[in-house]
Order: sequence, then structure tokens, then C-alpha cells
Amino acid sequence: MLLNKKKKIVINNELEDVHPKDNSNVLSHFFFCWQLQTLFKVSKNRNVDDKFTIPVEAQESRQLGEKFENTWNRDKNPSLLKTLVKMFGLEFALCGLIYSIPELLSTFLQPVYLGKLLEYFLHETPTSQNQAYVYGLIIVTSVVLRVLSFQFYMMEAYSIGLKVRTACSSLIYRKLLRFKILTKQKIALGQLINMLSNDVEKYELATSFFPRMWIAMLKLAIGITLLSLSSGLKGVAGIAVLALILLFQCFLYKIGANLGTQIVKERDTRISLMNAIIFRIQAIKMYVWEKPFALLVQAARKAELDHISKQTYIFNENFTFLFYVNKISIYVFVLLLIVSGTPLDPKVVFMTMNIYNLLTLAVKELMIGVISLSEIKVSTGRIQKFLFLDEDHDENPETNLGDYRIVAREVTAKWDPLLDVGLSDINFELRRGELVALVGAIGSGKSSLIYTILKELPISSGTLSSEGLISYAPQTPWLVPGTIRDNITFGERFDNRKYLKVLRMCDLEHDISRLTHGDNTLVGERGTLLSGGQKARVSLARAVYKDADIYLLDDPLAAVDTSVAQTIFTQCFLDHLKDKSIILVTHQLKLLKNVDRIYVLEDGKIKDCGKYEALAEVSLPNESRMAATSDTKLEKYTKESEVKEDVGNSTTNTYKTYLFLGKSRLFIYLQLFLFVANQAFVNGSDVFLSFWINSKGPSNYLAIYSGFVLIAVLLYHFTSWTFIKCCKRSSIKLHDTLFNKILHCSMKFFGDHDSGRIVNRVSRDMAIVDECVPIYMYQTIRLGCVLLGVCCVVTVMNYYVLFPTIILWVLFYYHLRTFQPVLNSLKKIAVTRKSPLFTHVVATVEGLTTIKALKAQTHCLSKFEDHQNCYNSIGYLYQALYHAFNFWIDFACMVYIAVVIFCLIIFKKDGLVGNVGLSITETLLLIASVQAAMKFYNDLDLQMISVERVAEYGDLIVEEDEGILIPPPSWPSAGQIQFHSVSMRYSPEKPYVLKNITIEVQPDDKIGIVGRTGAGKSSLISTLFRLYDFEGTIYIDGVNIKLIPLGTLRTKIAVIPQDPVLFAGTIRTNLDPLEEFTDNQLWSCLEEVNLKTTISNLPSGLDSSILESGSNFSVGQKQILCLVRAVLKRSMVVVLDEATAFVDLETDKLIQATIKKRFQQSTVLKIAHRLDTVMDSNKILVIDDGYVVEFGRAEELLRNSDGYLYKYVYES
Repeated sequence: MLLNKKKKIVINNELEDVHPKDNSNVLSHFFFCWQLQTLFKVSKNRNVDDKFTIPVEAQESRQLGEKFENTWNRDKNPSLLKTLVKMFGLEFALCGLIYSIPELLSTFLQPVYLGKLLEYFLHETPTSQNQAYVYGLIIVTSVVLRVLSFQFYMMEAYSIGLKVRTACSSLIYRKLLRFKILTKQKIALGQLINMLSNDVEKYELATSFFPRMWIAMLKLAIGITLLSLSSGLKGVAGIAVLALILLFQCFLYKIGANLGTQIVKERDTRISLMNAIIFRIQAIKMYVWEKPFALLVQAARKAELDHISKQTYIFNENFTFLFYVNKISIYVFVLLLIVSGTPLDPKVVFMTMNIYNLLTLAVKELMIGVISLSEIKVSTGRIQKFLFLDEDHDENPETNLGDYRIVAREVTAKWDPLLDVGLSDINFELRRGELVALVGAIGSGKSSLIYTILKELPISSGTLSSEGLISYAPQTPWLVPGTIRDNITFGERFDNRKYLKVLRMCDLEHDISRLTHGDNTLVGERGTLLSGGQKARVSLARAVYKDADIYLLDDPLAAVDTSVAQTIFTQCFLDHLKDKSIILVTHQLKLLKNVDRIYVLEDGKIKDCGKYEALAEVSLPNESRMAATSDTKLEKYTKESEVKEDVGNSTTNTYKTYLFLGKSRLFIYLQLFLFVANQAFVNGSDVFLSFWINSKGPSNYLAIYSGFVLIAVLLYHFTSWTFIKCCKRSSIKLHDTLFNKILHCSMKFFGDHDSGRIVNRVSRDMAIVDECVPIYMYQTIRLGCVLLGVCCVVTVMNYYVLFPTIILWVLFYYHLRTFQPVLNSLKKIAVTRKSPLFTHVVATVEGLTTIKALKAQTHCLSKFEDHQNCYNSIGYLYQALYHAFNFWIDFACMVYIAVVIFCLIIFKKDGLVGNVGLSITETLLLIASVQAAMKFYNDLDLQMISVERVAEYGDLIVEEDEGILIPPPSWPSAGQIQFHSVSMRYSPEKPYVLKNITIEVQPDDKIGIVGRTGAGKSSLISTLFRLYDFEGTIYIDGVNIKLIPLGTLRTKIAVIPQDPVLFAGTIRTNLDPLEEFTDNQLWSCLEEVNLKTTISNLPSGLDSSILESGSNFSVGQKQILCLVRAVLKRSMVVVLDEATAFVDLETDKLIQATIKKRFQQSTVLKIAHRLDTVMDSNKILVIDDGYVVEFGRAEELLRNSDGYLYKYVYES
């Protein structure tokens, strides 16, 4: 345990109270001492996943977000860049100003005093040894100044960048929380994730380069001045080469930036497709739509990769220019000297060479700054466009409505001004303490009225006023990743007595008592680990737990059983909320006898209004539902632990995996040989120039020197081209494997891993693999060759520095062994801490209306800020240790430079001036080269974690498909289904949800499956599709379904899933993605389910657009479209899982009639809560707690007064 006088900080076994940075003083921070203390502590205990969750105080997300938002809002015409300058500009300018002083001094001192030092080695000059020591000391001092300033500047610049990224992310999320539902439809989820994963990080990466841009310009001015003074116009001519190449690079980067814009668009498309696949994978598997979705993703991926390849080639070629531009400049200078007949003066040549080296670094910094600027421009445009979207301004003027809570007068509200879809001339009232019901057919406007009251649907005419706090339960239950308790309390203060009462009223006690971890059970993403009825009741419990004046309940009882619905209605609505105002959307007409008033909606208008008795003639016959309630004492439970994300490892095997994907070993070895050969010719040109100066050789040596330079330049570009081509193959292979594994992975995998983790891999990780790894790996290999070349040249020319060179490499190795494992551990943790942030954003988008209605924006924002703080804490610690590592490496290089320079002075008699000049010039490059090499290597090593994370999914276990039996095309011809001792659980560590099921379903049988929520009804259906492994055997027409290929099996079964699913696209592609049916067949099916008129009224008919998640259709309409899919399939085995849960009774009758007509000769398994929809079935299957408790004809089962079905019917 480590204690500090200021505050306590615990690193080994507990969470820290403060970030280590906040416990350091100025000197400790400047000399990177506190990082070493933390390094040793972390080295002893690498398991720091749950530690370092507190950010640096100045980087706290809440205060940065609030300050940034206030600064943004104060400007009448806000600009993102202007706001950033206002908030961070002064800090940024001071940081750059402090860094510029030693940097510019170094640029001036090194070449001037290098020239003076070389005079000492020219025997005809009077320079003394003491003077030489002074000159050497000045050169070393210039190096010391740069070492002391550079890493500190980089650390501070990163800190500013982190704050910019945090502030921008917070502003984006705050903006999202103010979106209306129509605004949300304008931005794809993939685009939002791309902004938070890629765009905002551009600011974080770019901050260190902007000050270096203007410093680089000053360096160029100093360099040109020195060149003109030392070597005249011939020296300045080399600058022309730099200028031309810089202009050419700017031209190329303009092309690259345009390609970047295209890449972002293509990536948004791909990520949106992947989001749809990940979120709706079960439906895709049941419909056997893997192939059409694979084709869509492949098309998007090909378009994206084509642009990425072009951009990568351009960017890498630009980097390649920088490796040899100084060689071209010195070549031009030497050429002009030879042509003009001027002898090669070693002092002038090596001073010029040193200046060119410094200016090349300046040009590189300028170029990277231009790149960053172009990327920032694109990202700023995207973010600013997002920030300018329409939002809810939270205008809730205080109103006094007297006895009323809501009053609407002549309200008209449209989802689309061009379409007649929405509400028209609505007059509506809700009194204090009144319970009002909304009824009507699907698409009649019930949910639209709720959205209008919530101010989500804008009013085009009329007035609507409300008074009091609102609570809301959506039609489609929305749950966040977390526990059941977290979802119910949802940011409200926990009141145990109230909480237990809500659980009892919503009939959740029995369900919770059966869970291993009780109300601390994790619900999974979107509540995937709960049944439909459980999700509906948890969603309702959340609305009821909130203390409000008005409760808007959009069909919360659709997915629950009859007696459960009666219990909730009586205990919750009539008793607990008796003094509250309630609007209840429902299709359960018998509950309406007890409501105060009923509004009947039709085609967006209020058709009628009154008491139940007055409206009885327009009501439908009473329906029955089933369930059994129980009083169960709720106990205390331990919290369930999540499946932790595997963060990957950047090991040697990862590099091998990446390099050898789709390539032969010979190809890779030849590629590495090209790098070595290239460097040999580069260093060979320098050595030959040194030999030429020493020997004062003839001018015809120019041809040999030209040959070295020309071959080196050609090899540079050829090596770059072949290497990028090699990386492109690896990228293609990695993505294809990743996608295919995700698409064909078992459902268990999706239950254990939230979408944020998977999306993180297909978005951020894949972007790194595509764009960053090739460039960073190329740079790392190239810089490694440069370092090796420098050390070889210096050692060969001055044998007495061999021992210091060996020591230097040993220090490199020791530093890598000490720092690298810790850096990797921290970065891996940082990567995993990104996933919960994305998951939270996805959940926010899906439940935005609920969040706003419950006034839970502060709670969700707090969660988002916690995720940001958690990520920032470990991210900053990683950067601090990384720059500490670089600082001490730079320090070792500084000592090595001093040793080399003073050794050369001491051993003057053994030194030729050409060798000395080249040795010092090359050695002075060492720090910059080592800094670059270590930066690129560390960044590459971290990026290889993304490679490992993507490659890791290549090892996922796909669905077991041992099917070797191909049935005839007519199978199944009868539809007989036999279950023999079938047991199933969702994973080996979880309890069985089906237990020893043995039943036989005869051909053409219509089987009604009943049971309370969570009994195992949907689980039974999943076995038919083999979504999960199960024990026992299932036969269809005498064929063991485990012997049939999965694709073949699933195509033979038609299904209407419990959660209706639509994908972004058109109505046609949602009904017939495989293009198997004609338009006449599609229209015929739509007509049978009363949707033909609705669809034909749309502007493009079957080709009309469906927005992401089908948000422009009601839940009932989505369910009917799912029915159309099943009708089109004409299967002999049909499964309906709550097919009519969200439709009105009239539409329910229509659907039942369609099912009877279309599936008359098919075997139908039908799960339903409405008993009247299953009582006419041939047999009723009753499931309880995973067991078959009854199976037989309804009339026979009803004769048993102790039977389950009897209780469901007569006790409800």
C-alpha cells in the first residue's frame, strides 16, 4: 500500500482515491519521477483492471463537459473550433511557446558549432583541444535542452488533447440526450459510434502537432539563413528540393483527405450494417438471411477497402519521401559543388548535411501537422453537423390547468409533412387522478399521441399543455445492461420498502426468486437474458417506481399473462396509482370496464370517447389470458459477475499471424530483405561520400555516388508498395474471418458479450488494422533499419565506440523489458474500458424517448461520464509511463552522443575528418530517430492488440453443424414433430430451461403453447431452429434435425419471432431479401393482412424506405410484416412466438384468419397469451418451469379441475 501526505492512494489491493499524477509535485512531473514509482508498483501487481478509475482532477469529464457546453451555448453562432480555442487556446499556446525556445536553440546551435568542431580535425586550423571540448559541450547542451523539453511538452500536449476529446465526447452525448425521435432518425447509429470512436480521437492525436507546425516554419527560416551564410546559393538549392517535395506531399494529402471523407461514409454504412446484424442476429439466423447480409457487408467493405488502399498508398509514399529527402538535398548540393568546380569542404558539407537533417525533421512535422489538420477539418465538419441537428430545448413553461393534467385542442402532428401519417384534429383531456385508456387498430395513432404528449412528435397545429412530472413505459420494453434492480431504480433514490412494493405489484417476486442472483441478475444487453413478459414487467416497474404525476403506459400488458395483467391493473393502476393520472394503451378490453374514460382512435383521429358501457358496441369480445400468481418473499442476492472481455495480447505470435496471413514465408523474408538492402544502399551513399571527402577523390566519383542514391530511392518506393500490398491482404483476411465468425457464431456468444464489445472490434479495431497498422509497421521497420544503420556506420568508422554502442543497445533492451509489459497491460485495460462506453451510447439511442420522459438524462450522463473518467484514468497513466519510458531512452541517447563526441576529440589522431563529420552528423540524428522509432514501435505494439482482438474472433466457436444428411426438396412433406428427452440450457454453467421434454406433434396439428412468462415456451421454439445446443433428439417427419445442415433446417421452418424485426432498407428487401417472390405475390400477402393500402399509399410502394430498426412503422405494423414473411415461405412447419402480442383484437382476428387459411395443411406451433387464439388448436401444450405439465386437447384438459390449463382459464 502506498500512502501520500496529500491523499491516500492504493495501488495493490484497493481502488485509489486520487490519480497518481495529482499526488506529484512540479519537479516530479517534469523529470518523470512519479511515473517510475507507479511503474514499480504496477510491475509487482499487473492485475490492475479494477484500479485506476479516478481521473486526473483537471481531466474530469463532468467539469470539462459542463464548461465546454456553457462556452458553446454562449456563442450565438457557435463554431466547434472557435469554442475549442476559447477553452483551451491559451493553455495550448503557452505549452507550444515553452517548447519552442529549446527547440529553436537546438536548431541554431548544432550546425554552427558542428562546423567549429570539425575545424579542430582539419590540421591546418589553429583550434585547440580545449576549444573543441567547449564546442562539443555546446552541441551536447543543445541535445540536453531538447531531451528535457520534448517529452514534457508531448505529455502536456497529450493532456490537452485528452481534455479536448473528453469535452467533445461529452458535448456530443449531451446533444444526443436532447434529440427528438425525428432527429434521431436522421443519424445512423454507426455514424454516432464512428464519431465517438474515431472523430474525437483525431483531436487527441493532433494536439501535439499543431504547435510544432509553426515551430517547424521557424526552423525552416533559421535553416535557410544558416545555409545561405555557410554555403551560399548551392546550399539553398537543397531547400528547393525540400519545398518541391513538401508541395507535392500537400497535393497528395489533399487527395488523401478526400479519400478519407469517402472512407468515413463507407465505414458508417458498414458499421450500421454490422450493428443491425449484431442486434438482430437471432432473427437473421431463424430467417436464414446470412447470405444477403453477407453480400451487403461485402459490398460495403469492398467500397471502403478500395478507398483505404488508395489512401494508405498515398500516405505511406509521403512518409517514404521523408526518409530520403535529406539524401536528395545533399546530393543536389554535392552535384552543384562538383559542376561548379568547388572542392568538397568537409566543414561545409557536414554542416549542410546536419542542417538538411534538421530541416527534414521540420518538414516531417509540418507535413504531419497538415495531415492532422485535414483530418481535424473532416472530423470537425461531421461533429458540427451533428451538433447543429434539431433538439429538444426543454421548454416546459409552468402551466396551471386546474383539474386537468393534459389538455389537447385541435392537435395535428405528422411524422412526415409529405405523408398523411400521424395525428389530425385531436381533442384530448386527462384529469387529475383519472385513468384513461387509448384503444384502436394498429397504426391508428395511439403511440403517436403518447409521443406528442412527450413532445417527441412536433405539433404542426393546435395546442397541447401538460402539468406535472411524467413517467413512461414504452411499447417495446427497453432495458439497459446491468442488473434488474439497476433497471427498475434507474437513477432514482433507492427506497427498499417502495422497491419491494413495486416488485410485488408488477408480479416480479416469483420470477426473481427463481434467479440465482435474484434482482442482482444481469439482464444482458436489451434484456436478452429475460423472457418477453419479464422484460415488459421490469420496464413497467421502472415507470411505476418513479414518483410522477402522469403515467404514460404504452401497452405494457401486451406480453404478460391474463391474471398477471389483472393483478398489475388492480394493485398497481387502480390502487397504488389511484391518485395519479394514467394514460393506458391496451388491447385487453375487459380491463377497460374499470377505466374512467376510453378514447377510440382510427387513422390518426379520435373516433369516439366515453365510458366502457357507452362504447360497448364498438368493443371486441372479451378475451382470456392465463397465469398463476404467487406470493414469494424476496431475499438478498449477490451480484452476478459479467463475462470479462478478452483484451488480446500483442505477442510475437500476433505479428506472425498478421504478416503471414495469406502470404508465403518466402514472400515475407524477401520483403524484409528489401528493407535491409534499401538501408544498406542509403548508408552506403553516406560512407562513400565520407570516403570521397577523405581521399579528395576525382569528380567522376559522382557517378558512383549517384548510383548509390538512385538505387536507394527506387528501393524506397518499391519496398513501400510491396509492403502495403502485403498488409492489404492481411487486412482482407482478418475482416473476412471476423465477419464470418460473427455471422455464424452460436447464440451463446451473443448472450455472453454485449454489442459494445463486438462493435468495438468491427469499428475501432478494424479501422486500426486497416489504416494504422500498415503505416506504423512500415515506419517501425524502416526506423529500426535507420537506427541499426547509424550504429553500424559510427562503430565501423570509430571502433573505440563499439563498447558504448553495445551498452546503448543493452539499455534499449532493458527499458523495453521493464516498460513494455506494463504499458501493454495498461493499454489493454484502456481498450476494454472503451466497450462499456459504446454499449452505453447504443442503449441511450435505443431508449432515448424513455430516458427523456423519465427525466433520467442526468443519470445517463453521469454513467457516460463515469465511463469516460474510467477510460481517461488508465489512458493518461499509460501515456505518462510511455513518455517516461521515452524520456529515459532519450537520456541514454544523450549520454551516448556525449561519449561519441568526446571520444572523437580525445582520439583525434585516429580520426579522419570525413569519418568524424559523418559520425557526429549521424549520431545527432540518433535521438530523433530513437524517439520516432520508439513512438512508432509502442504505437504499433498497441495497435497489434487490435489485430489480436480481431484475430481472436477467428477462434470463436461457430454453431455446431454436423448435418450431413440432405433431405429431399419436398421435406418436410407432412410436418410431424417428435421431441425425445429434450433438455436445454443457454450455457453449461446455467440451469436447464427445458427439462426432459417428450411429446409428439402429428402432421397438420395446430398446437397452442401456454405457460407463465419464463416457463420455457420460447426456449422450446429455439430448439427447433437449433439456436442453442440441446440434449435429446428432435425428429421432423422422422428425420433427426441434428443430422440436417443448419441452413437447410431453418429454411424449412417459418417463424414470426417474439420481437418484430425490420432492417434499414426497403419494404421489398425486408420481405424478400433473397428475391424469391414476384411483386404480385408480395402485394397479395400484404392485402391479406390489411397492409396493402398503407404500403401503396407510400411514395415508392414496395421500394419505400424503412429506417433503422423500422422506426417509421408501429410495433403492430412491424409484427404484421413479419407475418407476411412467414406467409410467403409456405412452410409445412410454422412457429408463431407471441405473433399478436402488440396488435389490437380486430387485427388479431384478421391474423388468426390468415393463419388458418394459409397454414391449413401445415403444422403450427403457436405461443400466445390470448387464450382465445389457442383454444381452437388441436392440442394445448402447457409448460411450467421447463417441464411439460400437460399436453392434450383443450376440452380434455379443462375437465381436470386440478390441471394447469383449468386454473389459467377459470382463475383468470
